[in-house]
Amino acid sequence: MDKQKLFDEIGVYIDTYYQSALQGFKLGKRIHLERKPAIFQSGSGPSKYEVFFEILKNHLNLIEANYLLKKHNFAFDPTEKFDLIIEYCISNDIYDIHIINEVLKHFIGEQI
Repeated sequence: MDKQKLFDEIGVYIDTYYQSALQGFKLGKRIHLERKPAIFQSGSGPSKYEVFFEILKNHLNLIEANYLLKKHNFAFDPTEKFDLIIEYCISNDIYDIHIINEVLKHFIGEQI
């Protein structure tokens, strides 16, 4: 899938459903990490999902995010929708984990 086309679709989805998603979330809702076992590394370092979560939690910009990913031997994969969605959110200063999870669930059926 074309990166720009996906970014356009994410933008439309967020614009359309942002308000309804915000209204659906309650304060204090527990954040959970849904991970596939295949993502875990056999080493002692964090998984790519955990690095993404830290990037979003700390509101890092794209340069800082790339640095942190590289530090943990990861990078944004332009062929993975998950990575592209996270990259889009960081590029557009969207750090609300609930909104990001809603977008991830809509486009790929996964959550961070």
